[in-house]
Amino acid sequence: MLAERKRPLQILSDRATRPLWAARTLEQVADWTFLTTLLVAAWMVRPSAASVGIVLLARIAPRLLVLVLGERLLPVLGPAGLATLTVLRALVAAALASAFVPLDMVVLAAGALVSGTLSAISAETRAGLLPAVVAPGGLGLAGAFDALLERAALMAGPLLATVVLVMAGPLPAFGVAAGLMTAAALTYLGVRADGRAAGAAQDRRDPSRTALPPALLMVAVAAFVTGAIAGSLLVALMPIIVLRLDGPPAALGLGLAAVGLGTLIGPLAVPRLMGRLPASVLMAGLVALSAGATIVVAVVDDAIAIALALVGIGIVGVTHDVVRAIVARRSAADDRFLAGTRLVLLAGTGGQCLGAVVPGLLDPSLGPAGGLAAVTVASLVTIVVAALATGRRDPLRHHGSISST
Repeated sequence: MLAERKRPLQILSDRATRPLWAARTLEQVADWTFLTTLLVAAWMVRPSAASVGIVLLARIAPRLLVLVLGERLLPVLGPAGLATLTVLRALVAAALASAFVPLDMVVLAAGALVSGTLSAISAETRAGLLPAVVAPGGLGLAGAFDALLERAALMAGPLLATVVLVMAGPLPAFGVAAGLMTAAALTYLGVRADGRAAGAAQDRRDPSRTALPPALLMVAVAAFVTGAIAGSLLVALMPIIVLRLDGPPAALGLGLAAVGLGTLIGPLAVPRLMGRLPASVLMAGLVALSAGATIVVAVVDDAIAIALALVGIGIVGVTHDVVRAIVARRSAADDRFLAGTRLVLLAGTGGQCLGAVVPGLLDPSLGPAGGLAAVTVASLVTIVVAALATGRRDPLRHHGSISST
């Protein structure tokens, strides 16, 4: 019995997995440090929501192409392949840190595009790494721990970027990101993987062509609208901080860290309501909560109120992720789960791309905060319409209380 109790800790801390968690932590912190520095540098070069949106779009858009083509064209990479991709990302950050490379919009957008492509390929080809390192019985726990590391990095990376940006500027901040990426690459080389990666590569290719259930389509709509709100918030937050609150551009990192803090606080207890409410209604309600907090960011002039709203957005966001994961798992048959997951990722990434573009387009007429509010209201209307269309066909309504995935 004692051995059984120790097993979860052993799964997370044995010799096989320690290098993996260290590499993932370094990589994620570096990624958020790099992205925060990119957006701050874009504002410093050309202070407008459009410039921030262009760089963010260049960073996100490659994920769409990789999601569409990667399943057919990209193999599942082992530790050496992931280390190579991470080194290439470190080289991009190091190039931007060089005093010989001018930080203009073309250079920043190109750096965002190359780094975003490498990051998307890394995420796509990492599918077989956990099954190759962690025993099958521990995959669920390992996946949850990996997600926790990502949320912690959302707080740590922007905070680190803020400190370096304030003390030294964007070039050293890019250099810090490059150093962390290099350390992550070296740590990946210490990960020992067995032959299960090949099996994972085969498992992710889903030959089924049957239609996806309505509940899963509702999850895709929810992913799209939350992605749109997140993308527009990331673009509009910079001008809100600088122009309305009179803060330095580097304070963007503090805003992102507040969101990360909310994700670490953890999800609300709403998954227990899934036996009593249609999942579509629950997802729409969570989007409404997120929309309300986002509107606070868009219209309020008080820094403390905005910080609290950003923490709330993080709490609601991680709750929404949990609910979406439960609905996706329970509503799709095993032979359609992978296809459904890919659809949700595509929808979420597409929403982020839209959110990156709209504030800049609406800036001349509504201002960046007005663009943020417009995206938020449109997203809320979209999710309500989708909930009304699918709520009566919700397959989870009579399944009883669900508290975990």
